[in-house]
Amino acid sequence: MHRSARSPLAPLPSPARRGQRAWIVAASLLGCGAAACSTSESTSTVLGPTQIAISPTSFLGDVKCSADPGALRSYVVTLFQWASPEDVDPFAVGSSYPTPCSRTVTFNTLVTPGLYYTGEIDGYEQVAAALVPFGGASSGARYMLDATTSATVSPRWTTRCGHAANDATLAIANEARFLTSCDALVDSTPTAASIQFPPEAALGADPCKTAPTFDIHPEGSGLPPATGVLCDAPAVSYVDGVQAGQGYYFYVTALAGTVELGTECFATASPGIAVTPLCNAISSSGDIELSLAGLTVGATAVCPAGGTFNIALAGKPLNAAPLSCSAQAHIGPLSAGPTSLDIAVRDSLGASYGPGATCTAAVEPGRSVHATCAAAGG
Repeated sequence: MHRSARSPLAPLPSPARRGQRAWIVAASLLGCGAAACSTSESTSTVLGPTQIAISPTSFLGDVKCSADPGALRSYVVTLFQWASPEDVDPFAVGSSYPTPCSRTVTFNTLVTPGLYYTGEIDGYEQVAAALVPFGGASSGARYMLDATTSATVSPRWTTRCGHAANDATLAIANEARFLTSCDALVDSTPTAASIQFPPEAALGADPCKTAPTFDIHPEGSGLPPATGVLCDAPAVSYVDGVQAGQGYYFYVTALAGTVELGTECFATASPGIAVTPLCNAISSSGDIELSLAGLTVGATAVCPAGGTFNIALAGKPLNAAPLSCSAQAHIGPLSAGPTSLDIAVRDSLGASYGPGATCTAAVEPGRSVHATCAAAGG
């Protein structure tokens, strides 16, 4: 019985074995014949053709699938076939077409019910459209070339789903079976986690129309601030002190003429990726969060169980409907600066209750601050 060599850097041959021919198993929306394969984001077992599939969620682990620099963007699956759980010499069926990391690869016509399958995965920083198999779309090759220059492209990450026949996935007639037992991805060129902060992240698509400069204030992480960053400057990069898997908060401020602007930003560092923080829309106004739960005068609650309260600023009501005494209120937008809110309380029957409360806070542009509350007149 003829078996093919397993070389990750050469196109896979297509010998006959077990009544099958090893031809291309494409798994992309581009160049994928419907009879050979399909793509899907579903991971459920379905009735229909006999299929072996692999979902990126089975092997991504801590590696990020995104458009961020250094993230995994596409992958190629090479499928291996085993005759029985005792088989020690697998047959290389073929490799999928490069596929976006958001999609599932499904092998259709090259799968035989009653046989066993494992897979090896090659992950790439390049988008799927930037890669082509050696020998073209119909070659079934594992070896990838740059679609523009035809230069060799090596995978950055590799892993396998199943090591041998005894942990392979059995193909069952008219079912889609998913490869399991996937190892963690191995990074051939690991790099440190980092955070890049371009002006566009905080100031919007046209930063210099918003403000000429901006300041970055990391919060609670020990990262250094960056002040006076020009609106057309390169991204501010944080590398030292950035730990993969840790979340980082930033408060960004800017001055548009005489108007103070601000926004809150957040990023979770990922190994080997320069992550860009996500920021709220920059604004000159801010919000206040407040709660009366637990506020007492002696042993008496300022806002009783079952009661409600209303908030006013300089006599102007701020909430459309009464708020439960157990609720946390979020009030905004409010102008930046010292702010005092008057709280009127009612009991569970709707009658006025007690002296109410006063809540104060220094509102900051583009962020939420917590108010300090006390019983009115206290």
